[in-house]
Amino acid sequence: MCSSDLAVCDQGLQACGLLVPASAGDQETQPNLDALTAREQVVARLVAEGLTNREIAAELFVSVKTIEYHLSVIFTKLHIRSRRELIAGHRAPQGLAHGAAQAPVAQPAVLPD
Repeated sequence: MCSSDLAVCDQGLQACGLLVPASAGDQETQPNLDALTAREQVVARLVAEGLTNREIAAELFVSVKTIEYHLSVIFTKLHIRSRRELIAGHRAPQGLAHGAAQAPVAQPAVLPD
């Protein structure tokens, strides 16, 4: 398949509203975490902290399959293929710690005396 055939396929996918993952060699910059939803950003942050899918699922009170789904969407949106690339992008200047919106952290309830 030649590159013009791939370009036609990519255009067709984009016309249908589907994201077209870029190949690893096509990336010019670090992944932009601003493209993620608040929940996806939380999952990305927890991955960057070194948690496993099972640990993330327990933390967020969801199934491991839900975390796997979030990661597949994250990888597609950021045009990456691995947790390692996600962690590298998370630590980049565009990462969550440098201005991207973060989901609020739940605070313990304060009961009156």
